[in-house]
Amino acid sequence: MFRIARLLVSRYLTLCARLALSIHKPYIIAITGSVGKTTTKDMIAAILREQGRSVRGSEKSYNSSYGVPLSILGLQSGVRNPFIWMHTLLLAPLRALFGVPPYLVLEVGLEYPGDITTIVSWLKPNVGVMTRLGEHPVHAEHFSSREDLYAEKFTLLQAIVPKGIAVCNGADKIQQKRLHLLPAQTALHQFNTDNLSVVKSDIHYDDDGKPLGTDVVLSINGTDETFYIPDNIGDGMVQCLITAVATTRAIDGSISTETLRRAIASRTPAPGRMRILPGKKGSVVIDDSYNASPTAMHEALEILSSVRGTKKIAVLGVMAQLGREQQEVHARVGEKVSAIADHVVVVDDAPYGNREHIRYARNHDEAIAYCMEYVSSRVVFLCKGSQVSRVEYIVSALLADQCDPKTVLVRQEKHWQKSP
Repeated sequence: MFRIARLLVSRYLTLCARLALSIHKPYIIAITGSVGKTTTKDMIAAILREQGRSVRGSEKSYNSSYGVPLSILGLQSGVRNPFIWMHTLLLAPLRALFGVPPYLVLEVGLEYPGDITTIVSWLKPNVGVMTRLGEHPVHAEHFSSREDLYAEKFTLLQAIVPKGIAVCNGADKIQQKRLHLLPAQTALHQFNTDNLSVVKSDIHYDDDGKPLGTDVVLSINGTDETFYIPDNIGDGMVQCLITAVATTRAIDGSISTETLRRAIASRTPAPGRMRILPGKKGSVVIDDSYNASPTAMHEALEILSSVRGTKKIAVLGVMAQLGREQQEVHARVGEKVSAIADHVVVVDDAPYGNREHIRYARNHDEAIAYCMEYVSSRVVFLCKGSQVSRVEYIVSALLADQCDPKTVLVRQEKHWQKSP
């Protein structure tokens, strides 16, 4: 019964969203990939707003068959609340008629074969953006092979309007081997190439030696330009930045570097995505609790390794939806984290192996108790896991008293608030 209701709601919202697109004809920027979709979306939207454009970005990570229509219409999911759903469904036709801005920046995700194909068949974006495609992508258990999953993601770029824009990673071999599938009139813009590349990036520290953000130097048409990403850390953030710069410059080649800088420096970081937060007793918490893929996990551990002058604690949950590669991928991460972190706390029975420094917690409360043993002013916690692990419970316990979990952490809505 639930599946039927969900299908009917999805079809109704899609009908309203299609009506909205036919009436208002907004300029659509659609983003897919394995890593960094939400942060890239937020950066692109921030840059366009800095230019004075009226923009709507996907709410949170609404990127499914009903999430994309909700984003277009600027409405919220009712989740398990029928009254919110009733309000949303009643508002949908009105939003279709009167409530769509000139620019939409949308995430398009997948869980099952055909998900992206179905969405883009009616979405028809003006710009298709591909973030990185990991070698061990999530949702792989629903596909017969990784190649089939990559092909499904690439349908977004194949579905852009005639003479539309495709933005791809010039250093991503998985993407490069599929560029011949783009429509003939597509304007291809690539990053991590000679025209747009990362010169260097470094962690930005305060006077006490605590990380505050990331300093980045990009080479743009041969000129080195500096950027600062506050409150976020890691190469993943750098790749989101360069993707957003490539996309907005493809849309408007006259955009100034100063506009790009202001937009990136002033944006509000998305919760749970390599966000730097103040911890108890002067500790630092790197909150990456939104989700976890193998690519993002390895990058997060590299960042933890590079943070200077501190004791390093990794708090890890499971990496879900990896299919047959589950055990192998976790074992590799277990080997890596044991060489980087002074201590590792694992929750949710994630199979990282029985290695030195790894402590397995039976539940969140036990994991929190382990973490409290390590809290001090010279400690950095990295907290990461897939959604099912609910690592944000542990992040919440580690936060400094002046930091309100409801404003900085993921999954703080009422329907998420249940005992771990």
